[in-house]
Amino acid sequence: NQATTPERISPMLTRRTRRTIRSVPMLAMLAIGALVVPTSAASAAARDARCEYGEVCFFYNSDLRGAISDFDTSVAQYGSSQPDCYDFKGILNGAGRCLKNNAASVMNHTDKPLTVYFNSNYRGPSQTIPPHSFANLNSNLKNNNASHRIG
Repeated sequence: NQATTPERISPMLTRRTRRTIRSVPMLAMLAIGALVVPTSAASAAARDARCEYGEVCFFYNSDLRGAISDFDTSVAQYGSSQPDCYDFKGILNGAGRCLKNNAASVMNHTDKPLTVYFNSNYRGPSQTIPPHSFANLNSNLKNNNASHRIG
């Protein structure tokens, strides 16, 4: 039978082997992509009006109400006027207003203490919020905040 001779089998194996070899890099890239996408999607995205793990969140009103300004880093100067200030995000009360001198409460959703300061550059009266807790800002800092430090 001519179909089973080594001359007829060898070219078939070669074509299959070539197809397999070409598909291995593609499969490897797909597998790596599947691992990378869920990791990045699960990480916090600061400045998106959602208070997520790894962020500190300032609220326009007391008791964690109103618009949110969320961060995953320390900020030495908030800026005092639009368009050059960190602002409150979302659609709730205070949205679009600058964070400086407008926050009333804070959620610390990090593993480190958060200190809120009266003045820019981490100066003046301050209040420290422990990890994974929230607080209304004290009478010195409510609507009188200018910087914060994580850790």
